[in-house]
Amino acid sequence: MQTRQLSNGLWVSCESRYALIAQLPPDQEVVETESPNSWGYVDFESDVVVPVGYSDMGLQPLAVRLGERVFVGIDELLIGYDCFGRYILFKYNMPTIFHEFVRFDQHEFIVRDEIGFVGISYSGDERWSFCIDIIASYRIDQALIVGLTEGGEDFKFSIPSE
Repeated sequence: MQTRQLSNGLWVSCESRYALIAQLPPDQEVVETESPNSWGYVDFESDVVVPVGYSDMGLQPLAVRLGERVFVGIDELLIGYDCFGRYILFKYNMPTIFHEFVRFDQHEFIVRDEIGFVGISYSGDERWSFCIDIIASYRIDQALIVGLTEGGEDFKFSIPSE
C-alpha cells in the first residue's frame, strides 16, 4: 500500500475492492463512482475512514472533514459522508470532473471542476453554478471569482449571496 497526503486526510490505496473491504467494519458503506477500477480510503487521524472505489482518470479523490461530515470529490461526483454513522448523506453529480474544494462558508461550500465552479449547500443541494471553459488559473477576491481560461479568456463571476 502507498500513502500520500491528501486534503486534510491521508489517502491509502488498496490493490482491489476485496483488499479494501477486508479492512473495514462489516457495516461501513463504500463510496463508489461509476465503473470503479481503483480502490482505497481516506484516513483521518480520529478513527474516521472513508472507503472509496473510483474510475481512475488521473486525479485522486480529495476529502475534507468538517465536524461530523466528510466531503469527498471524486471523478464527476461530490459526496457527503457521515463520519459516525458511516453512511453516504448525499451524492451530487458535477458538470464535469471534480478538481478541488475552493472555499467553505457558513451556508455553503464552493468546488471547482474542469470548466467552472459550483456552490453546494451542506445538505448537497446546488445553490448556483458558473461554467465557462477549461480553467487555467483563478483567484477569489472577496465575493468575486476572477480568472483565466486555457483559451486566454478572462472571466469574472460574482459569488451569489444567500
